[in-house]
Amino acid sequence: IHSLTLGIIEAHQDLKKEIITGYKKDTNYALIFRTLREKTKVPVEIKNHIKHFCYQDDVLYYKTLESQDFFRVVIPNYKKLLWDLEDNKYSPNAEEFVRRVKLILQQTQDNIEPPRTEREMLARINELSGIGGWSEEPGKEKTYDVFWKDCDQTLARKVPERIFNQAALSLRQSLMYKPN
Repeated sequence: IHSLTLGIIEAHQDLKKEIITGYKKDTNYALIFRTLREKTKVPVEIKNHIKHFCYQDDVLYYKTLESQDFFRVVIPNYKKLLWDLEDNKYSPNAEEFVRRVKLILQQTQDNIEPPRTEREMLARINELSGIGGWSEEPGKEKTYDVFWKDCDQTLARKVPERIFNQAALSLRQSLMYKPN
């Protein structure tokens, strides 16, 4: 666990325990999620699990069987929670669960720092979300002021051009021509 997140975990121990205890033993979860995400044909063994489903605010809700009155709530894999969960929630009160998880996700997002070192920048180079500007001083390397995904969008970091050029070409082009 990253050291920056320890305060958030400690502040929400009771909520963490409540959420973790709600996440239990669905051996078909990975198959269900992959099927819905990739929009492939539903395998027979999970057909009854996904009669009804929808995405709202990047959270997947699906009713397991038509006769049941509760929903399973799945937080997609790309949403990085601070702790390991088993990825589904049985709950008669799914709305409250989702509200609490979104609160924690928002607090987590607010605390993610942009990379500070060149090594961190290289490791996260394809997580750029915007360019605030650039500077070209005679005799110095060109730098870009960039914003990072999942970080406070008011914080830009100077990235040397040699590192910026390591990002995927399509990403660099989309950022260069993206209107502010």
